[in-house]
Amino acid sequence: MRVICIDNKNPMVPAMLESYHMIFEGEIYTVTGERWFSNGLFYYLSERNFGKDSAVYHSKRFIPLSEMEEFAGLAEEALMVSSKGN
Repeated sequence: MRVICIDNKNPMVPAMLESYHMIFEGEIYTVTGERWFSNGLFYYLSERNFGKDSAVYHSKRFIPLSEMEEFAGLAEEALMVSSKGN
């Protein structure tokens, strides 16, 4: 599943996060796994996979993308690339 980040502020345990763990609003990430904790559902992200050093991210920070939204985004990127070529 692909998701878009809508909230990268106030991580739950900021002291434990390295700079490479940071996520950014508006960026799209690929969920590779899910894990339930007492405070909700958390995602493992492909783009932030560092083996044992990986962080998990609360699902409330993301909105899942539908296949149509992903397709529309890819079509828009393709148009931007083709217009740069002219």
